[in-house]
Amino acid sequence: MNKKQKKNLQRIIIALILVLILKLLPQFPTPVELVLYCIPYLVVGWDVLRKALLGIKNRQPFDECFLMAVATVGAFALGDYVEGCAVIIFYQIGELFQSVAVGKSRQSISSLMDIRPDYANIEGEDGKLEQVDPDDVEIGTVIVVQPGERVPIDGVIVEGASALNTAALTGESLPRDVQTGDEVISGCVNMTGLLKVKTTKEFGESTVSKILDLVENSSMKKARAENFITRFARVYTPAVCYGALALAFIPPIVLLLILCGMVLWVIAMPGGALLLWHYLGTGVQVGSASFNMVHLILIVSVFYITRAAITASRSFLNRVASQSYKIDKTLIPPMQTGITYGLWTLFALFTLKALGFGLENLAVIAGGLSVGIGFGMQTIVNNFLSGLILIFSRTLHEGDVIDVGNLQGVVRKISVRATTVETFDNAIIFVPNSEFVSNRLINWTRNGRIVRREVAIGVAYGTDPKLVERLLVEVAQSVPQIVRRPQPFVLFMDFADSTLNFVLRYWSDIGTATDAASAIRHRIVEVFAEHQVEIAFPQLDVHVIPQTPSLTRAEG
Repeated sequence: MNKKQKKNLQRIIIALILVLILKLLPQFPTPVELVLYCIPYLVVGWDVLRKALLGIKNRQPFDECFLMAVATVGAFALGDYVEGCAVIIFYQIGELFQSVAVGKSRQSISSLMDIRPDYANIEGEDGKLEQVDPDDVEIGTVIVVQPGERVPIDGVIVEGASALNTAALTGESLPRDVQTGDEVISGCVNMTGLLKVKTTKEFGESTVSKILDLVENSSMKKARAENFITRFARVYTPAVCYGALALAFIPPIVLLLILCGMVLWVIAMPGGALLLWHYLGTGVQVGSASFNMVHLILIVSVFYITRAAITASRSFLNRVASQSYKIDKTLIPPMQTGITYGLWTLFALFTLKALGFGLENLAVIAGGLSVGIGFGMQTIVNNFLSGLILIFSRTLHEGDVIDVGNLQGVVRKISVRATTVETFDNAIIFVPNSEFVSNRLINWTRNGRIVRREVAIGVAYGTDPKLVERLLVEVAQSVPQIVRRPQPFVLFMDFADSTLNFVLRYWSDIGTATDAASAIRHRIVEVFAEHQVEIAFPQLDVHVIPQTPSLTRAEG
């Protein structure tokens, strides 16, 4: 990297460190937090802001610097300081990678241009070497390549042996040994011996000429996709900026014009206010429900207000959970769900009231729902209520490891109808919530991720039990996946038919418990072999009792 690239790397590292420090520190008041996060932002992004301002000054604002400036300043305006710093840092990292890649490409091209030979040696009739232009050498001419010179034209060695350096062409670091009859390509450096090469191609068709031609003409022969991206970029940036401005200003302007028109109508026309109110109040009657333009405007407005309130409350609770160490993070999903259903319920009641439905009519709706539930919606309602029970009772959390039938998996999402469980085989199971409420539920991580596991082992009779217990404890302590508190311990379980049965019990993270069991078994085999402890297997001793001669004669 050059000096400028190293300086940019230092700026990126300093900004990253400052952002991490600010993220780990306790939360500051908003003005102080804004000032503190501006420090890493300006450290890494001052040049982007400068280029954006220069583009605006030169009436050419629509480039990537302008977009980065708008995105990051907008993030700071919304209070997302970490996101704003992260965007500018990642942008600068991408620019650094691009700069390094372009620099290496330029160095490669510069070094590649050095492989072009300036002359070719031809042996004259008197035995002296004559330097000629490679373009003048015909096919079949024997040229002489001395040590330290480049092979000017492709050909076949007719005399001599040497080692060729092909690093400039193939990237190989080791020299290539060649001898009489081997083919050589132009651009290689002859390192040791004198070579006489019979050319097989003209200079314009040789390897080095084709490589140089490709490099020189590469910028003029862009791919179709690259040309499309270049044209698209000229349109994309202005379209995004103008579209954002239109979305931000056109709806308020239109609404303001409508209001101004209404005001002018009311002022200019005698009785305009009464007439306007009459038109707005004239509605449509459908049964007992009636609605007019005012009702529709109110319903639409309250709908968007409700959505905005739900989004704001979710963002606020997520921020509280991420910045506060005192609140239980498992309370956040139930609180978000309760706020969401509560606000939508209020919106539904408001809509019914705006349409002219009395709250006493809800009894009729409730009666219809009860009939539907009685005839075919029991399962849906059961799963819905079970989902609410799971969410608010906090029996399950996202990320818990549970047993689903004979399978074990991780809870990925809890909704009001079903719970999504991902097994360790990467299969997704959608479990109705009623199964968790009505049946037995095994939650392995309800009290934490540390679980107890055991490994059973049987040794042969005659083995010292104390030695076995000591070795098993040492094995458990040598496995890194096993926690040190609580300590592993061994139980002498039984005198079996062929073995003395022991059980090693240990504590480990549930994600590594299976790996820990495998590591324990490997270590047991090694340690028992070192101490000559026999791992027993089922066996049966048969005792043959010889018959006495008297019994044999009696049976005969």
